[in-house]
This record gives sequence, structure tokens and C-alpha cells, in this order.
Amino acid sequence: MKNTGLRDYLTWRGDLPISADGFHDADNVILCELAYVDLMPVLGVDGKIEMTLRQCGEIIESGDMYNLKTLTGGQEDFFRQACASRRFGELTVRQYSEILDSEKNLQFAAVEFVLDSRTSYIAYRGTDNTLVGWKEDFMMSFTRISGQSAAAGYLRRVIRPFRKYYVGGHSKGGNLALYACAHLPAKLHSRILRIYNNDGPGFSPDRFDLTMFEPFKDRIVHLLPGFSIVGRIFELELGERRVVASAESGLVQHDLINWQVSGPEMIYLSQNEDVSIWMSEAIDTWLEKISENERRHFVDELFEILSAGGAFTVQEITGKGFIKVLSAAAGGSELSRRLVKELAETMIRTGSEQISANNERKENND
Repeated sequence: MKNTGLRDYLTWRGDLPISADGFHDADNVILCELAYVDLMPVLGVDGKIEMTLRQCGEIIESGDMYNLKTLTGGQEDFFRQACASRRFGELTVRQYSEILDSEKNLQFAAVEFVLDSRTSYIAYRGTDNTLVGWKEDFMMSFTRISGQSAAAGYLRRVIRPFRKYYVGGHSKGGNLALYACAHLPAKLHSRILRIYNNDGPGFSPDRFDLTMFEPFKDRIVHLLPGFSIVGRIFELELGERRVVASAESGLVQHDLINWQVSGPEMIYLSQNEDVSIWMSEAIDTWLEKISENERRHFVDELFEILSAGGAFTVQEITGKGFIKVLSAAAGGSELSRRLVKELAETMIRTGSEQISANNERKENND
């Protein structure tokens, strides 16, 4: 069977309810993609309104209110297809919550998808296109973030008696899923079936007690594309790690919509791409070398520069994304310029070391 994308999965599997066919990794990916859709105009933010995904789609369509809160947006055809399918369109959507607070550096959203009479999937939204959301990601390198506390409170609040839960998220949302489950009371641990971290960062060992994830070590699934940067930062070495094929290359592989499926299963690779490994090792080395205060200063100054002109979203700074965002720091203080220079030097050095190691390995194989 040929490799296909998530739209093809909807076409091929969309007529089968999850209750009849079981829950697959691809279902987790699709629900995390749907968590990026702005449902606030339909469901509000207090979690009191519930309806099927198909009903949500019909209201959004009739009011021309579709908004996918990712850096690139779009994918309206995918949303329509999911809403029209039996597999996803008939799922009840409830407990929608969304918070954006610039003063607290908080960007948070989560939603519950009811899979059947006894099982739900809790999906945490990842980083959206706001500067607040991006700053939270950077802050993970030196502190706990407000979104993690919001995620833990949300999960404790929505868990109902006698139900089991899959919990997951993409990018920052994957980190929030792990954090929320780890902070559940022990008596609720058995209610968690599986935790999906879809290319989300881990946790700094300087700031977190990593033993708190031990109770879930056999229920954690890390899905990362071949080219993964975000998902390899402070990567948590617990659970099952699976590398997913993508239809795209480079950083665009982070986008869930490009992940590949064959039949009911994702397409898995043996390891991450060499360039991804090199960049991730360089970033880890750089983060280990600089102090917590240096990280804090770098992030505060970077986002002060980026928002100085009144920008609210990343698109308002640049349509090209992360490269120009980082370059802004090079125009900051002497400390920020030094940190950017050290990151560049670390990446060059790590790349040279990897090339040498690859050449040596090739010679030995020959």
C-alpha cells in the first residue's frame, strides 16, 4: 500500500467509528491538528457547551469563522473533511478552554473529544501564531511556564468518574500533556490510557524532577518527524519513541498535516535525519553551557525587541519565521549578541564533528 497523508486516512478510514475500529496513532495526530481550530466562537471558553464536531463545523462554516491557530493557518478543506466523516464528525466536543494573557506570558487551549461512552481524548493545543505563545516556548529552557500550571488544572477539572483518557498534544501541547498527567493525584493515574507527545519538547533537568514521569513510562509515546528540532529539546527518555515520515523537508516537517500514513498506521523511520541530529545536539550543548540567568535575559530581550513595534503575531514580524526571529536578538545587548554567536559556533563545531563521525563510520563499513 502506498504512503498517504492524513487526508487520505480520512477518506480511507473516515466511515469507521473509533468504537468499531480501535484507536490508532493517526487518530491522535488528527485530533491534535483539530485542537488548533479556534472553537471559541462556537463553544465559548468556560467548557459548558458541547456538541458534535460536525455541528461545530456547520456553525463555523455558516458564520465564515474558520481560523486555524498555527503559524501557517489554512487547512480548511481538511477540517471540512474531518467534520463530514463518521469517525470524527460524530465525536462530541466539550470542555473547550482557551486563555491568552500577555502579562502572564500565557497562551493555552485544550479540548476534550468523546470517543465512546467510556473513553475520551484530551488534546492540548501547541504554540499558536502569537508572540506570547512563542515566548512561552523559549521560557521552557529556564523555568516552568504558566501554560503547564493551566494544563494540570484543566486535566484535574475535566476528568470524570469511570472514564479513561488518552491525553496528547503537538509541539508545546505535547509537553503540557506530559506535565498535566504527571501532576495528577496518584489515585487518578490508572485513568490515563496513553500520553502522546507529538514532536513536543521535554523538560530541563535543572528545573524538573524527571522521576515524576516514571509512573507513566509504559504509557508515553513520543512521535517525531525525521527532521525534528522542537521535539528533541530536553527530550524525555521514557516511553516509546517513534520517528514518523513526512511529505515535506526541513522544519516544515514539524507540521502535523504533512505526516505520512499507510493504511491505519503511521509510516515509521529507523531514526531522525542526520541534520536534525546535528542541530539538536548543538542546541542541547549550547543550553547546557549558558546559565539560567543568561537564558532568561536572552528571551526577555528578544521578545521585547520583537514586540517593540506593536506586533502581536509572528506573521506581523516576518512571513519567514524563526530565522529572522533569532536574528532580532543579534541586534540586542552585548550578552544577546554573544549568545547568538556562541550558538552559531556550537552548531558549526557539532556539524564538523558529525561529518567526521559519519566518514569514519562509512570507512569502517567499507
